[in-house]
Amino acid sequence: MPCEGEQHKRALWAEYEAFTKRDLSGFDVVYLFADAVYESLKQQANCRQAVLVSWGILRDGSKVLLYMSLGNRESGDSWLSTSARWSAAECPRR
Repeated sequence: MPCEGEQHKRALWAEYEAFTKRDLSGFDVVYLFADAVYESLKQQANCRQAVLVSWGILRDGSKVLLYMSLGNRESGDSWLSTSARWSAAECPRR
C-alpha cells in the first residue's frame, strides 16, 4: 500500500496534468505575458530550475494563470516548448 505522501504526490500530479490540458478558449485574453521564476529545488546541490508561467490579462481586467511548466533556464527553447501549448484553435482572432 502506497504511503500517504505518495498518494498526495499522485493526486497533485493528476491535478497539474488536468490544469495543463484544460480548454483555454473560454478566456477572453487581451494581453499575454510570460515570466520565469527561479526556485532552488535542491539547495544543497545548488541546482535551480525555472518555473515558466504564462499569464493572461482578460478583457474585464482580471489576471489568470494560463500555463506553467519547468524549464532548465529562461531560454528560447524552453519558451518554444511552452508556447506550443497555444494551438490555433485556442488563440482568439480579433
